[in-house]
Amino acid sequence: MLLNIASPSGYDLFILTSVLISFALVPLLLVRTPSPTIDVPEKLQMASLIKTAPLGVTGVTLAGVVIGAVLGLAAVYAQSIGMNVAEISLFLGASYVGGLLLQWPIGRLSDIQDRRVTILLVSITASITAFVVPVGMYLDNHYLMLLGMFLVGAFSFPLYSLSASHVNDQLRPEQILSASSGLILLNGIGGATGPIIGALAMDFLDVNALFWFVAIVNIFVAMVAAYRINYQPPMIIEDQGDQVPVALGVSPVVTAEMFAEADSNLEVEEEVTEVEIKL
Repeated sequence: MLLNIASPSGYDLFILTSVLISFALVPLLLVRTPSPTIDVPEKLQMASLIKTAPLGVTGVTLAGVVIGAVLGLAAVYAQSIGMNVAEISLFLGASYVGGLLLQWPIGRLSDIQDRRVTILLVSITASITAFVVPVGMYLDNHYLMLLGMFLVGAFSFPLYSLSASHVNDQLRPEQILSASSGLILLNGIGGATGPIIGALAMDFLDVNALFWFVAIVNIFVAMVAAYRINYQPPMIIEDQGDQVPVALGVSPVVTAEMFAEADSNLEVEEEVTEVEIKL
């Protein structure tokens, strides 16, 4: 959205972004938080991870596919239908705003019910709302298209943290760090293949095939979730850990530590003496 402030061809926006990032780091550096205590990390093979939490692995991988396709191709889509730079920035920014605003309430919902049900509902909603942008394009209504991108971000982007939290629920504390590396690898593979498949669909079918692709991927996640709900009894709600919202740009190391710290079975030996943050 900063593209509306200055020209992207200059260096002003890079300086402004650097300053904003620096200011964002200040609160984090001023707060002391305890580190999670993990005795001996247990190596978890990819096959064991898939067998332990197939829905979570599917969700993490396909979340990468969707997010990679949307963030990698949304600007191309917007430019191809005639949007200018300012409109493209708002179009793409709407998805970030949607993911930011709804990640917490969706996460809280997943904490008070079977997380698989939340994944099912979110995936179904994401598959339906993916068609709002194409409808807005056919009606030549940019406001409806912005709403569509907001909804895409709101219901597609939280899938990664929901799925990763579901995986966490199935693991022992000493397995979390090892599992996180596998999840990050799968999410990265999805993020790399999503733009390729989406671009091919846009090239050979129609420019709106990007959002058809997003809808199909989310429908597949919903199908896997429905199967797992019928196949396996629900987990006791009290045994579920807290869902941890994960931003799209968080580094893999930070992500792994966030999930490890959020696990309710981990004992923290240090006491917070000044300020305590509960993730």
